[in-house]
Amino acid sequence: MNIKRRRDEGKISCAPVYMFVLLSILSLLVIQCAVPPCPVYQEDGQVYGKIEGQWGGRWWNYYQRGFSYAQGGFWDHAASDLKEAVKQRPNDQRRARTYGLHILDDYFPHRELGIVYYSQKRFKDAIEELETSLEQFESAKAKYFLNQARQGFLNEAGLDQQPPRLYISFPKSGFFTGLSKITLRGEATDDQYVSSVSVAGKEIPIELAEPGILFHKDVILKRGENTICVEAVDLVQRKTRQEITLWCDQEAPLIYIDRIEEDPSLDGYAIEGYISDLAGVSGFRLNGRFIELQGEKDGIFSAFIHAHEPDQTVVFEAEDRLGNRTTGEIRISEAIGKTENDSACLPMLAFSGTRLAGMLSKEDAGSPSVKEDKGSAPVIRIKDILDSMTVDWDECFIEGEVRDAEGVSVIKVNGFPLITRTARLVFFNFLVPLDPGDNLITIHTENISGVAVTKELLIKRKLRPVHEIGSRWHIALLPFKYRGDRDELKDFIYESLIEKFVDQGRFRIVAREKIDSLMNKKKGIEDDPIETGRLVSAEGVVAGSAYFFDGHLELIARVIDTETTVVLGSEEVFGPVNSLRDVNALAEGLSVKFKQVFPLVEGRVISEDSDTLQIDIGTKDHIVPYMKVLYFREGEPVTFSSSGKALEKRLIILGEGRISKAYESYSDSIALSKKDGYRIDLGDFVITK
Repeated sequence: MNIKRRRDEGKISCAPVYMFVLLSILSLLVIQCAVPPCPVYQEDGQVYGKIEGQWGGRWWNYYQRGFSYAQGGFWDHAASDLKEAVKQRPNDQRRARTYGLHILDDYFPHRELGIVYYSQKRFKDAIEELETSLEQFESAKAKYFLNQARQGFLNEAGLDQQPPRLYISFPKSGFFTGLSKITLRGEATDDQYVSSVSVAGKEIPIELAEPGILFHKDVILKRGENTICVEAVDLVQRKTRQEITLWCDQEAPLIYIDRIEEDPSLDGYAIEGYISDLAGVSGFRLNGRFIELQGEKDGIFSAFIHAHEPDQTVVFEAEDRLGNRTTGEIRISEAIGKTENDSACLPMLAFSGTRLAGMLSKEDAGSPSVKEDKGSAPVIRIKDILDSMTVDWDECFIEGEVRDAEGVSVIKVNGFPLITRTARLVFFNFLVPLDPGDNLITIHTENISGVAVTKELLIKRKLRPVHEIGSRWHIALLPFKYRGDRDELKDFIYESLIEKFVDQGRFRIVAREKIDSLMNKKKGIEDDPIETGRLVSAEGVVAGSAYFFDGHLELIARVIDTETTVVLGSEEVFGPVNSLRDVNALAEGLSVKFKQVFPLVEGRVISEDSDTLQIDIGTKDHIVPYMKVLYFREGEPVTFSSSGKALEKRLIILGEGRISKAYESYSDSIALSKKDGYRIDLGDFVITK
C-alpha cells in the first residue's frame, strides 16, 4: 500500500517535468518560426522565404530569409525579417563571421531594407536606411538605389525646381593652347542633386548624386577651332548645357616675303612682307632687329637691311604667344629677280619654322635654288627621319621640304592640308602623335599640273622597358561566382571582364585558356583563388562574384597578392542590365576602377635608411602597402649618327621592390631583387608594377 502510494506520487511528481520539456519544445518552435508567421512561397519554380540549413533565429537567418522574401517581392515579410536582423546586428559589412569559421559574404540589412522601402514607394524611409548603409560600408548597390529613392521622393514632393548650374574654371572660352590634350575642370551644382556630368559627349562616372560635384576630364584637341560641350543633369532629368570654344595652335608663325628691293643710295635692301599666326605673333626679328607689325596679332611689315653684297643673307625669327617659333634665312642673291622697272624683288616667299610650312607662293616666281624641270614631279625631302625607324618618342616631328618648278599646290601629312596657296618651294613641319607599335606617316604632294607624289614613313614606337605590358603586375582574372536567373550571362560576364581588363592595359593578364586548363585538371580549385593564382604563376588574382536578379547586375571583385595573401583592394559596380551592352559597360566600369586605384606612377628614390628605400610617391598617388615597384635608371641615349638627335633612351632596370609603408607624399620600399653588378642609388627612378 505504501509502495503503491509512493509509485503514484512518483508519477504525479514527474508530470511537471514532462510539461516543462513539452512547453520548451513548443516555445523553441515558435521562436524559430518567429512572429509574424513565416510562410514559404513558390512561384515560377522559385522558392522564397526558405534558407539553407536549419533555422536558429540568429541575425544571419533573418537576413537570408528577408533577402529571399525580397527577391520574390514579398515586401512585408522581407521588411519584418530585415528589421529583426538589424536589431541583432546593426552594421552593414562584407564578410561577416557567423559562427566558427563560417563567413557570410555580404551582410547589408540596412541596404536591403532600404531597397524594400523603395519598392513600396516609402521613399523617405528608404533614403534613411540607404544613407545609414553607406555610412557603415560603401557599396555601389546602395548608391544606385539611394539615387532612385531620392529621385522618387523629389518627383513625389515636387521639390526640384531649378536645372543644374555649370561653372567651367578652366579653360575659358577663347583660350589658345599649343597642347593636343588639355584637362577641362569645373563644378556642377543643383538645388537638389547633380546625377551626371558629360564633357565632349563622354560621361564622367558619378555613382552617387550630390548637390555639388567638382569634375575634370581630359579632352583631345584637333588643330584649329574646338567647340566643347559640357552637360549636367540632375536627378529629375533637368539639363544644363554650356559650350566653350578654344583654339589649338601647334603651328609657328607663317612669314611671307613679298618684296626685296635694292636701294643703292642707302647701301642696302628694303624688305616687305606679311606675317600671320592663329594665336598671334609676339615677336618678329630680321637680322636680330625687332620689326613692328601693322596689326595687333599679325599684318604687313617693312624694314631696311644694310647689306653690301648680294651674297649676304637675311636671318629672320618669329615667335607666337604660345612659344612656337619660325627661324630661317634668305640668301639675297637667290631671292632677287628683275622686274620691268629693273627693281630687285622677291615675289611672295614664305618660310616655316618649328611648327608649320613656308612657301614660295607666286606661280611666275623663279628661284635659282629650284632647279627641277617644268613638268617633273614634286620632290619631297625629309630631315632626320628614315623611311623605316624605331624610336621611343610620344610624337614625331616631321621637318622637310617640297620643290617643284611649276609650283606645289598641295601638301598633306596624314590627310591634313598644310598649304592654301601655290608655292615652288615649301619648307614644312608637322607634329604627329605616335601610338605604340607601327605608325604609318603619309606625306602627299601635288603640283599645279596634278602630278602627285606620295612618300610613306614607317615609324615604330618602342615602349620603354618599364612601360611595356611585360613589366606590369601579372594577375589571373578568375571566373566570378555567379548567382542569378540567367545562366547564359555567366560566361559572357567573364569574357567581358577579361576583354575590358586587357583593354585597360594596366596589368599583364594570364590567358584564359591557361586558367580553364588548370580548372579542368583540378576540380574544386576555383574555391582557392590564391592557390589558383600560384599555379598559373600569377603575382596576384582578381576574384569576385556576379549577382544578377530582377534586371540588375552587381559585380564585386577583390585583388589579392598571391605571395603575401594580402587583399590589396576591392571594387564593385551595380546597375540595370537591359542588353549585353549594359554588361559590357559594367565590366568596363569595374576595370576602370581598378586602373584608378592601381595607377601607373613614376617617382624617384629620395633617401636610403638601412635596407629601406624611400620614394617620393605616396597615398596621394594611390600607393598602398604591398604594392610592387620597379627601380630603374636612364643609360646613354641612342642617337642619329648625323644630327645627334636622340632616337630613344636606354633604360637599365635595377631591380624589383615592395612597398612596406605608405605616407601621403612618400613611401618606404624594400628591394626584393637587384640586377647583378648594380646598386640602387639616390635619384634613380621607380615605377609601380
